[in-house]
Order: sequence, then C-alpha cells, then structure tokens
Amino acid sequence: MIFVFGGINFAYADITYPFSLTTTTLPSDDMTFKFTMSAAGIFYVDCDIDGNDGILTGNGVSGSATAGWTINRTNNTTNNTYTCAYSDTNPKTIQFGGTATTYNTDVQA
Repeated sequence: MIFVFGGINFAYADITYPFSLTTTTLPSDDMTFKFTMSAAGIFYVDCDIDGNDGILTGNGVSGSATAGWTINRTNNTTNNTYTCAYSDTNPKTIQFGGTATTYNTDVQA
C-alpha cells in the first residue's frame, strides 16, 4: 500500500491531530489499515476524516467512528497492533495525535 503523508494540523472536537496520512484504494479482500505502537501514553486516532467510517480495534481502545478513538496505553510499552477496518475500498485519510510518556527502545523493525 502506498501512503501520501500530510503535515497539516487537524482538529476534531478539542483534539489536535498533528500527523495524517492518506491511503491508496484499499484491496477488496482486506479493507483495513494496520499500525503498530510500542510507546506508553494517550493517543488519538481518526480512522476516516472524510466520513464516519473506520472501526478501530486493539489494546486500550475506546470511542467511536463518529466521536473519534482514544488509545490508553498508560505504562504499556509492549508492541501492539491496531486496525482501522472499513466498509468500502475508497482511499482513507487517517489522523493521529496524542502524547507519548515512555518509549520501548528494544522493539526491532
């Protein structure tokens, strides 16, 4: 999958999203976007800024597609994968925000 990265700050409610990316058309046999984190903190994800699509799953996730998603990783620096799942193959713009408080420096790429 190819990504187009943006450097625009987006605001959803009172949350600032300093990082965003746009996917290409998603494959019809896997309409998801996956990312991995290994830092502790509170993070915010909007799986689809152009609509109310995108269900986020993973460790410590709460929220909704309409209100935005929060990932609470207090004292959790294990390597966890998160998935935004979609109902169509259209390109998606995904936003990320939050603050890391601790990092795992032992994770290998």
